[in-house]
Amino acid sequence: MIELMVAVSIIGILLSLSIPTYLDYAIRSKISEAIQIASAAKVSIIEFYISQGSLPETLTEAGVANISTHYIASIDYEHSDGDDESNETGQLVITLSENVGAEVANRKLVVEAEVLDNGLIGWRCRADDTDGVPTHLLPASCRGDS
Repeated sequence: MIELMVAVSIIGILLSLSIPTYLDYAIRSKISEAIQIASAAKVSIIEFYISQGSLPETLTEAGVANISTHYIASIDYEHSDGDDESNETGQLVITLSENVGAEVANRKLVVEAEVLDNGLIGWRCRADDTDGVPTHLLPASCRGDS
């Protein structure tokens, strides 16, 4: 009987450690899916840049309608000219829906395009400065300088 109680205790301890890790993993995978869905907007921005020589002022100008899905409440776009064309940036601001998880509902993730000196567009993913996704829930591609 004591052996059974010890075994149940060990299983309980293992479950108490693994369930929060699994929940964080599930949220990260849903955020990754939201980023993948936003890739359609990235393609439209790149096509606009190739044909026009600058980033679009709005998503509508790039030919993107409002995107909202199971995990995305909305996607907004912010454009900045910078000092010169090489510093021009555009930011896709993804607002996550409550379907991703209560901890990140209505939190924001930024996918930023920057025109590099060589004329190419570099993309970077990060949490929003004011209402961003907590760092431990960001996919690996969005943590640090990637």
